[in-house]
Amino acid sequence: MTVNHRFEEPSEADVATLINVANRFNLWRQLRMRPGVFSFTNHPWVARREEPRLDLSHTTVTAKDILALRPLAPFLRRLDLTQTNTGGALVHLPIFHNLTALILDGVQFSNQSDLQHLTELPQLQNLFLHNTNLDDLGLAQLAPLMQSGEPRLKRFSIGRTKVTAEGLRYIGGLQPVGSLVIHDIDVTGEDLIRFRGWKLKRLYVGGPRVDDEVVAVVHEGFEELFEFLLSGSPLVSDESLEALHKILLLAKRNKDDASDVKVFRVEPE
Repeated sequence: MTVNHRFEEPSEADVATLINVANRFNLWRQLRMRPGVFSFTNHPWVARREEPRLDLSHTTVTAKDILALRPLAPFLRRLDLTQTNTGGALVHLPIFHNLTALILDGVQFSNQSDLQHLTELPQLQNLFLHNTNLDDLGLAQLAPLMQSGEPRLKRFSIGRTKVTAEGLRYIGGLQPVGSLVIHDIDVTGEDLIRFRGWKLKRLYVGGPRVDDEVVAVVHEGFEELFEFLLSGSPLVSDESLEALHKILLLAKRNKDDASDVKVFRVEPE
């Protein structure tokens, strides 16, 4: 995966706009810059001494704010927009062409079709949409992230959304991701079969219809799995989980990573 760190000196107007946004969101510490001074001279991001990341969570982020951050685009790798009011800002996120992780947990999208713009992030590997109003239509917009060539996503979280088991068909036959969070989507064993080709490392599921049949599908279909979390599923027996744990341990024993195997149940919040 090629990362483009080419830095083009921003115009004076762009710098002034960025300084204004940095002041408003109090970003100077995150930017590793002195307040009011925009400079990448001897900057740790440029020297790659640390991962460039920006946390705008629990704020109101407008499209103008996103565009004002354009000078950071060659460096920014992780963007946290948890619980933000994003308005129409999603359409401009592709300017951050080196972004590998995008956190949109808790965001309420005004237009599900805007999610298609996330597929224009060529380096995106981790996408978190937990506790959003993502629905089946929105999930369909994201399908290109798991199509053609090498799988792009390593972590994909759509737990506690409005996605239904029926909506999972949009991604079930596509390329695998490493970690899939679909708890509070009421899946059955038949629904989960769609993901059998996925080389999942972690799988988090849960819902009132999740039963021992679902766990049985996990037994048979996910050979590389080492972490399974179950939430809010009273129909799943402890015996079934214990059997799954033993099967995963056996599968990992020859790879010297059995200590990483985790099978556990948590109570829904």
